[in-house]
Amino acid sequence: MNRHRFDLILEDCLSRIDRGESRQEVLDSYPALNGHLEPLVQAALMGRRLPKPVPSEDGFRTGKNMLLAEMNNMQRANGFRQKAKVPAPSVLTERWLGSLVKLFQVKRTTSLGPVYRFAMIGLVLVLMGGFLTVNASASSLPGDVLYDLKLGLEQTRVFFTFDPEARQDLMLAIEEERLAEVEILLAAGRQEEVEFGGVIEQKFESTWIIKGISVQVDPVTELDGDLEIGSEVDVFAITMEDGSLQASDISAEVDAFEEDEKDKDKEDKDKEDKDKEDKDKEDKVKDDKDDKKEKEVKEDKEDKEDKEDKEDKEDKDKDK
Repeated sequence: MNRHRFDLILEDCLSRIDRGESRQEVLDSYPALNGHLEPLVQAALMGRRLPKPVPSEDGFRTGKNMLLAEMNNMQRANGFRQKAKVPAPSVLTERWLGSLVKLFQVKRTTSLGPVYRFAMIGLVLVLMGGFLTVNASASSLPGDVLYDLKLGLEQTRVFFTFDPEARQDLMLAIEEERLAEVEILLAAGRQEEVEFGGVIEQKFESTWIIKGISVQVDPVTELDGDLEIGSEVDVFAITMEDGSLQASDISAEVDAFEEDEKDKDKEDKDKEDKDKEDKDKEDKVKDDKDDKKEKEVKEDKEDKEDKEDKEDKEDKDKDK
């Protein structure tokens, strides 16, 4: 399941909770994702009871310096004119941030790994008022040590944004952030794995234009779904050192609720088929019992007739 689809399902769960449905009702409506959704729904409910974190002046100043330092490093890497150097954060702070990220970098050996990682990171950040960490990770890019933390923070903001319109605006802003990351990596000539979504605007033999970005498509690129001009797609690609973007997978974006309805229809059909199969078995067993009973009645009747015939014959012989 792609991340965009999962975000839509989570948005639906939170919206329904806001409308008064119980948590269990929401979870039961997505039985295949119950184990994935439960920790995130719990995190959202816990977040409602927490006070809004207020950054300290020192935290704000340190975070700003870290952000400016990262921007300065990016400018130097991209060949831009150097500006005045910004004091780098202390070694102790860097080590602390690195340790925090490593602590929550769960190996992706199961599908539950990312869910629990995002939930754990989000809860820690909310509980500790981690403004410093938020600012340090805000400018991180795919491949950076703090990038997973940045993704976790984004998901946490979505989970704890309860107004539907505000949540939708936030998700659109996150999509734009993914595009900006791709453009920065391409400009810097860094080779990293990236993911973003958008509309197919143009299609040429080996180059597609998706959301204004040129994507190289070759025979090894996996293509899934209806990929026509105007289609919403999810793109998994690699930014190359020569500034090109090589697609590894392009798949049509599937509406989460439509897919869920299809799953429910399939479950209903499977249940209907099973019920029909069970009924056929019951009918067959009943028919077999009826046939057996009818056979027994017929045999009893024949035995009785044979016995009567025999008795009649004996009576006749006696009369003689």
